[in-house]
Amino acid sequence: SPFDAFINYMNVLNDFMGVVNEQFSNDVDGNELNNMRNTINEQEEMIESLKGKIKTLETGTKKEEAKPKKEIKNETSKLEVKTEKSKKSSSKKK
Repeated sequence: SPFDAFINYMNVLNDFMGVVNEQFSNDVDGNELNNMRNTINEQEEMIESLKGKIKTLETGTKKEEAKPKKEIKNETSKLEVKTEKSKKSSSKKK
């Protein structure tokens, strides 16, 4: 009968709840659970922040690898300017 099926379902559900409560005891109070959740959320935020820093550093490293070539060109042009100035000043002294 439907009544017997319902009673059987409720008994199975009650047994299942007993097994779950044995495996996961209710020793954890609400404050401790909230503290654990907050810790997890803070760690997730830190992980995301660090992932962003890693990406920034990776792109910065790629830019720095290309940067010395430009710096070398700038340094050589500065040297050329200095040598031209020194040539002009030495020719004026004569």
